Amino acid sequence: MTGRTGQNSSKLFVCVHPGKRSDRFYLVDEAFHVDLSARAVDGQANQHLVQFLGKILSVPPSFLVIRRGSSSRYKEVVFPIAEDDLKARARAVVSV
Repeated sequence: MTGRTGQNSSKLFVCVHPGKRSDRFYLVDEAFHVDLSARAVDGQANQHLVQFLGKILSVPPSFLVIRRGSSSRYKEVVFPIAEDDLKARARAVVSV
């Protein structure tokens, strides 16, 4: 997965659950989880994750990078924004 990261980048750790009925971003015990409607086949879930996170967190998807966990449920996604801003945006959009 390619993208643009710079010195003012931050990372978000997410646990991904592919193959769900709908997309959802939520917290479980202070850990971010993402349900994705895409299946984990041929990188479809990873592509969908980047698109979904970019949309809900107002960051162009082309700027996001999955740094670790491309073949795992636990992923480290790098964003080109300050960490405080990223955490504030993430907490503002979580589902209950």
